[in-house]
Amino acid sequence: MDAATHARLVRAHLDAATPEAVRRLRAVVDALPDRAEEIVVTVFPDQDGEGTFDVVVSLDGPDAAVLDRAIAPHRTLFEVVQGEDGPVPDVPLVAPGREPYDARDVVVDTAADWVVDVWDAAARGRSRVRGVADGHDGHGTSVPRALAP
Repeated sequence: MDAATHARLVRAHLDAATPEAVRRLRAVVDALPDRAEEIVVTVFPDQDGEGTFDVVVSLDGPDAAVLDRAIAPHRTLFEVVQGEDGPVPDVPLVAPGREPYDARDVVVDTAADWVVDVWDAAARGRSRVRGVADGHDGHGTSVPRALAP
């Protein structure tokens, strides 16, 4: 599998999750504590680089842990879990080091593109604070992405 095919397959799974992600991000915007200064959407690729990942919202501002509790039920926009027969949803997996690309960069960049679309549908014009989409641990080649209020 090449990087473009991997990205296309990942994006199909993300697109299927868009309605729920938009609902969750709208709920985050509606529940923003007064002290929140920024909405941070982080793509967490798996450490091994096989291709699984999560997309999670957190808030920046004083006492971030308290801020995050206010949005706790809505924080996860996309999640891959290990089922009995593999990942759910069935995102493409690769053997780390056997492909000419890093799957972690592919999933972060693809998910960041998707986050921009989800933000535009859920938060642009509604949020009183800016946002940012980023990859965890420096993964991704096209992040961070600024998300305008």
